[in-house]
Amino acid sequence: MKAIILPNDPLIAYVKKGELKKRYFNPNNIFDEIIFVTFTDEEADSKDVQFIVGNAKVTLFTFKPLTYKDIFSKKKLNEVLEALRNVQADVVRAYNPTLTGYFAVKIAQDKKIPSIVSIHNVFQEIRSYIYYKKDILRAIKYWLLYPKEYYVYKHTTQIIGVSAACFSSIPKRYLSKTKVLFNKVYKEDFYPQNLQKEYDIIMVGRLEKPKRQDILLQVLKEFDMKILLIGDGAEAQSLQEYAQKNNLDVTFIHAVKNGDLIHYYNKANLNIQLTDYEGFGIPLLEAMACGLDVMCSDITPFREFAQDVPIYIKSKEELIQQLRHYNYHGVNTKALERFYAIEGTLLEKKEASLYHEVCDG
Repeated sequence: MKAIILPNDPLIAYVKKGELKKRYFNPNNIFDEIIFVTFTDEEADSKDVQFIVGNAKVTLFTFKPLTYKDIFSKKKLNEVLEALRNVQADVVRAYNPTLTGYFAVKIAQDKKIPSIVSIHNVFQEIRSYIYYKKDILRAIKYWLLYPKEYYVYKHTTQIIGVSAACFSSIPKRYLSKTKVLFNKVYKEDFYPQNLQKEYDIIMVGRLEKPKRQDILLQVLKEFDMKILLIGDGAEAQSLQEYAQKNNLDVTFIHAVKNGDLIHYYNKANLNIQLTDYEGFGIPLLEAMACGLDVMCSDITPFREFAQDVPIYIKSKEELIQQLRHYNYHGVNTKALERFYAIEGTLLEKKEASLYHEVCDG
């Protein structure tokens, strides 16, 4: 089988960030060839992304980055369709329901093959957050893209969400197309290690307002704790300045290869994730796989996959109270049990089965 894949980001972004996850685009090696369609000025070499396609042959079609003009013009779409004119495939997959999802559905319609579109965010929450923060430009962007998003929901064959919460923006008439498939974390990549503990708390994720690293740092003025923040983003400088100003013992690491994350988790006692909204929350699951204690914001996606494992936090005051009473007792076996129930190998088989169902029609 062959698949045309439109990833959420250019492949070179995964390479540069070290986020190369095995067989991510080819579950159980069901495809013989992966044809990537990406939109970027610079793209990775096919040999650099072999790990994420397993045994499949890699073919790359790269176009100039998508712009606002492409929302209204068919010029870029027609360019893509023409470039793929002689390409044979069994299915088209996009990892975003907006403009790349729209292109994927149009490619599938042109070739008369099924399409699958993934949703990795809770778009309803994102829109609400943007409006609340009065981020006018992003609000306009999402408003302009919604007709394309609606077209995708109407015409794609299957919609996959990394949590049921991701389906909040889908019209009810199309919910029958949806299936939940959690993000994959593998037990051979994340597991408890007998390492000396260096940090009381680890927090992993982009350093951006919705991730709420600021709340954690505010709370830590009450405690004598060592903190590790892994991630980069728009709030990096302000967070570092706040930590320095308040004499907080915080270590910032802006980039860690996916294969090295396990060591950092295992050097900490407790993982905290306080995000305002999330499509899934991979760092929380990675921490559970390493047997860490976990505290997190009380949002639906976390409750979907983590169930009753974490201590759910609803306010800054509640976090303070929980930390005051917190004691480390070793490997969290309850977290491990829940992780093994949704481990990556099981989910990879489920995803491969979904592909077969869609392609066999």
